[in-house]
Amino acid sequence: MLVPTTSRWSLHATARAKRRWTGAGFVLAAVITAVLAFPPLSRADGPSPTTNADFTTLLDGTLTGTPASFDKWLMSGPGAFVPYGDNEGFATTGGLGMLWYPKDFGDAIFRINYRDVRTATTGYSNGGIMVGFPAEQICTPLYPTTPACTHQVPYTERPATWTYNWAGLPGPFPPAQTYTNNPALGDPASGLGHACGQIGTAQTNTAWVAVYCGNEIQVNDSPDMPVFTGDPIKTGSVYNMRDLSAQSGFGGSGAQGRLDADVAAGWKPGTPRAWHQMEIQKIGQQWTVFVDGHLVNQYDNAIPLQPKRAGDPPSSAREFAGSTLGLQNHGGSDHIEYKNVQVKEIASPPHSVAAPQIAGMKKVGGELTCLPGEWQNATPANVSYQWFRSNDASQTIGALAPTETEYDSQLVGTDAKYTVTAADLATGKILWCRVSASTDQGTVYAYAEAPVDHPLGVSGTVPATLALTLGAPASFGAFTAGVAHDYTASSTATVISTAGDATLTVADPSPTATGHLVNGAYSLPVALQASAGGAFANVGGSDAPTILKTWSAPTSNEATAVNFKQSIGANDALRTGSYSKTLTFTLSTTTP
Repeated sequence: MLVPTTSRWSLHATARAKRRWTGAGFVLAAVITAVLAFPPLSRADGPSPTTNADFTTLLDGTLTGTPASFDKWLMSGPGAFVPYGDNEGFATTGGLGMLWYPKDFGDAIFRINYRDVRTATTGYSNGGIMVGFPAEQICTPLYPTTPACTHQVPYTERPATWTYNWAGLPGPFPPAQTYTNNPALGDPASGLGHACGQIGTAQTNTAWVAVYCGNEIQVNDSPDMPVFTGDPIKTGSVYNMRDLSAQSGFGGSGAQGRLDADVAAGWKPGTPRAWHQMEIQKIGQQWTVFVDGHLVNQYDNAIPLQPKRAGDPPSSAREFAGSTLGLQNHGGSDHIEYKNVQVKEIASPPHSVAAPQIAGMKKVGGELTCLPGEWQNATPANVSYQWFRSNDASQTIGALAPTETEYDSQLVGTDAKYTVTAADLATGKILWCRVSASTDQGTVYAYAEAPVDHPLGVSGTVPATLALTLGAPASFGAFTAGVAHDYTASSTATVISTAGDATLTVADPSPTATGHLVNGAYSLPVALQASAGGAFANVGGSDAPTILKTWSAPTSNEATAVNFKQSIGANDALRTGSYSKTLTFTLSTTTP
């Protein structure tokens, strides 16, 4: 309960009292947003394929006699590649095996022309282009040593363990930690048991070293279910890691579009389909895939990711620096013809030297801006943006990384600016931006995560306070006997109140001539009156104090004039001496 503040005050004395105690506080929620200065924003149309300059042909259609002849390649696993009737390329038969070029190219861009030459009148052919596998786990030495691959590496000589130090990135990704395998877990153990080169199938078929240790870029221009019930993972997919349907692709028409174009051009099942060109850029651990000049996929192998096929190694087990190339023969009635295989070895790809940032308020309707950061070997015109909304990965150290399905990353924007929606603020969702720099030396990307608004409670406690300070005692001066006159005097009352309301009252606590000035045994016949801006009223006793002023809200250091009036009649008998009273002023409230 709030105790009233009471001050006693007389015409000749000053009384002052103040009481304070702690009451309910309040919280002011504040969101702090830093505005970061960066170079002017730009927007390219998106990552683009490289130019034709500086490519070297690796497979030119000849069997022998040139630097790009078929005999410069090696075969791993069962099946074969055979010259096709057009004398331009080589077609797959049997399998599962791999035709591969025994050289590590480092950062590289590969171009491969492919087409489906299936002779069966039903179904569609399936194949793949293997990139980034550790060729030294298949055979040694590699080109440029000649002859290459004089030693076939048995699985017992391949590494049995792997360790990956994940430094973390902005976005919906796991926290920084060290990933490692435990061979004692065996095979498959969700990919965390045997190292990729020692998983069961890889022990007996070296083509599976590429499957488990590298990444397969799928070749499968077939429609989606229910039209076709075969492999749902389509051309341009990073198999089991970043998969595409027949409809998907960031800028291309997808496998369905290529099939529709073939049908419109008169293609009949059982005859060769049209040629298509795939470009695979592998810069560091970042894959960017184009089909017929259209961007269809981007995949960052450095980010921890579990494959969707149980038992396959996670991305953290596939952190091999180089760029190797293989062509998969899938088996059965799958017949893919490959020709004009080329490579561009990369010396100066784009490089992020200052990470992107996101500026703005993450609230519904708020505008965010993805600031590109700073890049080497790229200009502002080379930069493009993609906004994603994803499920957040577990932030528990040691937890399995999510699969692509569990991340559920949705492309929601392709401009530097993005307007936040309610879906972006759903529980467990992370909004992030990927900035891609694309030049003739390849495509590299960096990331920024939209700020997560963490309300910061900034509070201050206001103690419940009623404070009353009275000014100097009021004095009427000298009363003149025998003359009717109204005498006035004044003082001040300074009020501090943190309450919802307040009332200032005055009372005469004396039982002697209550409400009247007294001089010993004598009292003035007319009552003393007081006011604080309103009409004068007689000063009451303690049981009926006189209300001087009220407040309906808090106030602080408000000076209020307190006025007194004493009326003297012409026939009033006055005794020599001083007439006075000590009055009590009270500041009170009903809503502390």
